[in-house]
Amino acid sequence: KQAAQQSGNIPSSEIVSSLLEAELLGHTFMDFNYYHSLLEEVVQTITLDDVNSHARQLLEYIAEYGGQDAPLPAAILACVPGAAAGGAAAEVQIEAETIKNELMTRPDDDEEDEAVESLEQLVPDDMLEELHKSNSPKWTEVQEGVERAVDPATNIVRRRLANGIRVNYKKTDNTPNTISIAAVSPGGLSRETLENPAAVKLGVQTIMQGGSFGNYSREMVDLFSMRKLMNINFGVTLESITWDLLAPTETLDDLMQFLMLVYSDLRWNEKAFSSAKDLFHSNYDAVVKSLEMASADMLVRAVASDDARFWGPPPEVIDRLDLATVKDELERQLCTENLEINIVGDFDEQQLEDSIFKYLGTIPMRKAPEPLYQQDIVDIKPDPTRQHQRITLPDDQKRAIGYLSGIAPNRWGYSSTENIESSRKKGFWSSLTSKKANDEETVARRSHPLFAPACIELIEKMVSTELYSYLRDSLSLVYHTKFEVGVNERLPTNDWLIVINSEHQNVDRAVNEASKCLRNIRFSPHMMNSAKRSVQHFHDTESTNDGYWINVLRGIQDDSIPEKNVEAISQYKDVISGITLDDIKEMWKSFLISDKDVYTCVGVSGGDE
Repeated sequence: KQAAQQSGNIPSSEIVSSLLEAELLGHTFMDFNYYHSLLEEVVQTITLDDVNSHARQLLEYIAEYGGQDAPLPAAILACVPGAAAGGAAAEVQIEAETIKNELMTRPDDDEEDEAVESLEQLVPDDMLEELHKSNSPKWTEVQEGVERAVDPATNIVRRRLANGIRVNYKKTDNTPNTISIAAVSPGGLSRETLENPAAVKLGVQTIMQGGSFGNYSREMVDLFSMRKLMNINFGVTLESITWDLLAPTETLDDLMQFLMLVYSDLRWNEKAFSSAKDLFHSNYDAVVKSLEMASADMLVRAVASDDARFWGPPPEVIDRLDLATVKDELERQLCTENLEINIVGDFDEQQLEDSIFKYLGTIPMRKAPEPLYQQDIVDIKPDPTRQHQRITLPDDQKRAIGYLSGIAPNRWGYSSTENIESSRKKGFWSSLTSKKANDEETVARRSHPLFAPACIELIEKMVSTELYSYLRDSLSLVYHTKFEVGVNERLPTNDWLIVINSEHQNVDRAVNEASKCLRNIRFSPHMMNSAKRSVQHFHDTESTNDGYWINVLRGIQDDSIPEKNVEAISQYKDVISGITLDDIKEMWKSFLISDKDVYTCVGVSGGDE
């Protein structure tokens, strides 16, 4: 149904691929709308017995393995690691006969899974009525005298509920009959304490493994989500915790019911907690065996002085945590006072607002925790004894990767609390190292809220292009390289990162040359003009994507990011056009790129160095 509704938005390349596949397999290629109409007719004739019969035929080679008439599998593969984490020899031995016996073992026919109740809605009408009596929803002012703020340039609408929930939404026709939601709670890993590192991260994984809400089991919630075609992800970053939801527009009420219960009646269980711990252990084993991840992990540990909130986390840190601690740390951040609901998609605006009011408005008010982030997160200093590191892993192929990292300003151009206070007091962005008096034109340009983000995006593009040109085109040392600035917006600190993919014999020189390139880079008008065209083209192209607008909406009502305001968003391309070379050079001073500030890690595998 969705494919039919979105047929006008499907790229030509995908249609051609579908056509080629149909021709190759001897299938009939049809228009999406015609295919959907036929499917609706045929599906009415399909029974559960038909589905089970077809499933038995598809899986007969497994279910009937060893039977006289059962088809033989093409191959049976079993993989056992040569060494466990830490290098200890693996003790697991698997014989072919053991595998065959397991495949031939038949389950007891009497053991049938208990049927899972299928839910039509998560919040029954009588329950909602009671909630409205005890906690009546109410809209409140977004700004003085305004309850519903609409930006005429972008058609972004802002609303706010009395329980503190901020709502930002934009109606688009980019993807018909689809709605995207990002529910963002500021805080994230930066609110973890040194006493309980990784607690929030483990809590998020526990909910993903087996969390539920109300009186519903996880199986009931999963079945409900599948029936409603709801794509749900729960994630955490250094600065926030986010629920990302994607579903057909007709499930609007279901999505709001889901968020309502998540933020008011979340349920935990020990089994999911134990499963999440096992997954972290497994992931840690994967990290230490992966060249890319092990090298990056070693660099992060040096830069963060082994603070477990940033890396790993290792098994001993995970094993120290209990469910009560993890639950408390995570739920403390799932409050309403600073919760921001960002919505983009194809929907009726009045229906959307009614649904938000009816369900999210009934969530009891919960104050946001103080402070927004732990001060020791900002105060962390890199370990100078591990400035340049190297790791070698066994492998049957020669591979190499290099990482360089250093301190950068956050996305709003701030590299310290003093920088924030100084710039906001002056009313325009300024570097702490600036010694020049600013003329009126410069002050006016740097007073724009999006001045710093524009400069940093241009710097990313210019430095990446220069690195690639120098390391690949001029010196032929790398396959690929890229310069990236971290995404921190709330923390008064950030980092930059260079990833180098190179050959075994070239990686050390490539890392050294990359460091020199940063120190010696000379920004030119040609570089800047090229970067401006590239950045503006990116925004023109991505503006037809709902995910792009979700990111634009994030934070426009967040009190901790006062520079991000909706009125300035439509002016971003004009701000980019107005940036000068002096602006770029001044912003570049905020990036720490000297010999003593750049931390590196080289990872090699497969053979002698």
